[in-house]
Amino acid sequence: MKTIYISFDMEGFIGISHSQQAFPETPVQYTEYKHALTRVKYTFDTLFKEVPELATYSILINDAHASMQNLFLADVNLPHNVQVRSGKPKMFGMMSGIEQGMAATFLLGYHAKARSHRAGLAHTFTNDIADLCLNNVSLGEAGMSLLLSELGFGVPVKLTYGDDALGRELTALYPDRHSHIQSKQSIGWHCAQGPTHDLTELIAGVKQVLKDIETSALAVTSDAHPDYLSIAGPWILDMQTHSPLVADVIELLPHSQRIDGVTVRLPLHVNGSVQDRMREVYQITQCAYSLGMYHKFS
Repeated sequence: MKTIYISFDMEGFIGISHSQQAFPETPVQYTEYKHALTRVKYTFDTLFKEVPELATYSILINDAHASMQNLFLADVNLPHNVQVRSGKPKMFGMMSGIEQGMAATFLLGYHAKARSHRAGLAHTFTNDIADLCLNNVSLGEAGMSLLLSELGFGVPVKLTYGDDALGRELTALYPDRHSHIQSKQSIGWHCAQGPTHDLTELIAGVKQVLKDIETSALAVTSDAHPDYLSIAGPWILDMQTHSPLVADVIELLPHSQRIDGVTVRLPLHVNGSVQDRMREVYQITQCAYSLGMYHKFS
């Protein structure tokens, strides 16, 4: 049975426009968060109901948002062919569970990268990170997930679902590489406009991907990497923070290099295949931003 991998974040789903819906810090906000989760559950329920072809696949859903325990399993009745990976820490974080040989990856509910213009709840892994550049190319969470899936594991990302800002970001980075379904239009950081229940385009997009899987080879070859990730030279990974204090903490990583007051060059040691390099890039990124959060508890 072929496997579809789904990494789901939360900010990009319909009906979510405010941080308290995605990052509850008080009992009142937790109520808002629970209401927002109904949007996520509604999306999955609708997909499995309206796309019966999904029943012929093995499906792994990785909870990729914040604490990564957002799908309260007791409240969600998923089909027997669906498994959920929940909680953290876990290898490859937002892409935990991805394996070579899977048929396709879906990135659902993703958002634009930090400092994007008119992009709701835009950030890159944590609110401490201002930018993440691989060989001078700025990447957000979606860009990193796409590269890890396709280059690190050879699994094509065939569908992304989020706001219009995410669509613009991915189109600029990877034109014609995947299908983006717009969930809503971001008006500002805490303002979005769009339908609250209409999943027509997402359903059609999923059906088209399943048809593509059955009628064509979707495997990604190792030579399909972008020009900025040449196998010939070294890869450079720079993490820029909003605060010098966070950079101080990230600089504690052995063999890291401080570039300026807020930028740390992360240590990369693998010089082998694109696959091995991409896996290392993702893992060291995850270690760096997790370490950077230490300042909040010190």
